[in-house]
Amino acid sequence: MPKLKTDDARELARHFHAVAVAIGEYRFSSWDKLSRTTRAELESMEWTLLNDSSDMTTRAIVLQVEDMSDALEGIRKAAKKLSKAAASIQGAKSAIKVGANAIALAAAIVTGNAGAIAESISSI
Repeated sequence: MPKLKTDDARELARHFHAVAVAIGEYRFSSWDKLSRTTRAELESMEWTLLNDSSDMTTRAIVLQVEDMSDALEGIRKAAKKLSKAAASIQGAKSAIKVGANAIALAAAIVTGNAGAIAESISSI
């Protein structure tokens, strides 16, 4: 099974970190407009993404794929789309959608599950 190169893992980790930070910034800037439940959900997403980002830089990630270059290109594009979407969050629903998509993709990457990666990419 091919392993994700250190530079590639670091690049992906940066994107997921950016999404986490954007969700956190939205949560604090909209604090009074958000319900306690929504704030808690966004905080949970923020921490999950920070942990996933950290995992990407500290673990050897093995992708169960036939063609690493094609898989990595799809992952990169999806991660960049998520970073871009996170930079322009326009409400709680938007923040939750971006966070949920990012968490699903990050979890798929960390576990190396090719099917879950493909499914996550197609939903972004």
